Amino acid sequence: MKSFETQPNIFGGIEILLDKYLKSNKQFDTIKKVLVAPSKQIIEYKKHVEQLNVLSTSPTDSIKIRNLVDRIITFTSTILPGKKYLDLLIELGKLCSSQGEHKFATDIFSNVLYKTASDEKFTDQKATALLGLAEVAAYQANWKDSFSFAKKAKTAFESVKNNKGLAVTENLIGTNYAEKGDLIAAKKHYTAGLELQKKTKDKQTHAMILLNLGILCNIEGDLESTKQYYEKALLMFKSLGDTKNLAKALHNLGMLYTKEGNFEKAISYFDKCIKVSQEARYFPSLGISFLSKAYILCEQNELDSASEFVNKGLEISLIINDRLSIADIYKIKGIIERKKKNYDIAENYLLSSLRMNLEFDNRLNYAETSYELGALFNEKGDKKQKEKYLKESLVHFKKIGAVLEIKKVESLL
Repeated sequence: MKSFETQPNIFGGIEILLDKYLKSNKQFDTIKKVLVAPSKQIIEYKKHVEQLNVLSTSPTDSIKIRNLVDRIITFTSTILPGKKYLDLLIELGKLCSSQGEHKFATDIFSNVLYKTASDEKFTDQKATALLGLAEVAAYQANWKDSFSFAKKAKTAFESVKNNKGLAVTENLIGTNYAEKGDLIAAKKHYTAGLELQKKTKDKQTHAMILLNLGILCNIEGDLESTKQYYEKALLMFKSLGDTKNLAKALHNLGMLYTKEGNFEKAISYFDKCIKVSQEARYFPSLGISFLSKAYILCEQNELDSASEFVNKGLEISLIINDRLSIADIYKIKGIIERKKKNYDIAENYLLSSLRMNLEFDNRLNYAETSYELGALFNEKGDKKQKEKYLKESLVHFKKIGAVLEIKKVESLL
């Protein structure tokens, strides 16, 4: 059988966890026997083959992952002491979540809650599981559940004076508010997270919050501060060997240069993010970087290439149920179709994106899609519909405080 490192998706990460928690070679070999090499899903692309022919999770993979994880949980429950067993479950949950296996992650974190419900000595593990559930809900734009779990996690972390856990929780709450377009609330929670981080000297949380503060600055149009935050976070993630967050930093630098109109530099950062994400099998950043690269290719009128990247981004986003990215993908598909003069198809995609962003309460993406609808109707010569959507876009950009976007909308009105 092939080694874990050659398997797609989360199998390499599972091996690392087993090696960490099970020192006996005999125990490890017993677990390894249940792993069957997952089938590979091969998708052919005419262009950009090296980047786009990346293995994805298939339904068959998910079944085998679940089979393996369930057996690991059963096997280790009899040989690991309570705290160590719960810590393994939490790490398995985080690993599944990072690879888009959200249902499995939810089951594992819920299992931790069940096992810690009546034992105060495991409050820290309970809090971490609650935070995990909050993150899974946020991945899927389920803000109500995410805020609810995060609030419970915060209370639990406070009871055991876990400042690191509190800082991470504040960062997540801030990110949820940022996704909803409430930058003031987001900044409040990021600042609270930084104050807590100072007590723990936790560099990873510090870098994560700096990255998110950079995202706020980017939305507000303060591009110089954005660059400073991103580059500082990038260096910290590199020094920590944090590949997952390094990919996020690379992607956001690409977004910064996209906003500046420096497409060559933006694509170089998206390509770096794609490479890092492929090597780490980190699908959220991989999918969104395909999407972001598609946007630039579209702006450069390389529409066939743009379609290939956006379709691969959609494939990955559907697999990991990244609903926000799916809505954004429909927006890019709408732009592509507009450029092809397929106006009815473009309108349908853009309206689908608008509907989804309204459902997700994502003010920024709603404003961006409204702008694209205005641009579409401007090109069609429909003045009434053009003004309707541009004014709608302007209202939301003003609520957010997105200075550069406000100017862009006003120039088209």
